[in-house]
Amino acid sequence: MREDSKPACSGFDVSKPSRALGSADRFYTELQSAGKRAEPVRLGDITRAAGWSDNWAGMVEVPPYITGAELNSAAETSEHCWLGLPRGDGSDRTVYGYYLFTEQVGNPPVNKPVKPLMWPNAVRELSFGNRRSLSADTVLVPTAKGRFVPVP
Repeated sequence: MREDSKPACSGFDVSKPSRALGSADRFYTELQSAGKRAEPVRLGDITRAAGWSDNWAGMVEVPPYITGAELNSAAETSEHCWLGLPRGDGSDRTVYGYYLFTEQVGNPPVNKPVKPLMWPNAVRELSFGNRRSLSADTVLVPTAKGRFVPVP
């Protein structure tokens, strides 16, 4: 190995499905059910209804063209190496992105990626507004367009 070359990244691959926490399909089913009720709901209530464990601290959006540095900032991870970050197809439309759940580990606690979820049908069902992340206590309100927005 040359002195100026870096070792290969062996970080977290956001494009790889994970069984951690629980089923992605059940999460989206519960999210759609909550949207039909048209009432505010906590994100943690949705994950619990989906049968997920409570071993997550936050959720961040991973949109197309995000850089590793931007994701580290949003997820509050420190110099984490990311694989499989989403890219577009060169058109003006969004192709796909992810929601990434994180957990806190260690002492002092640090955020660690634990579960990526690909946007269903390339549609963002959750809008983050001006927030960098959402937590289990984040209250979401369904919109007329079938999306959820966090209560300020």
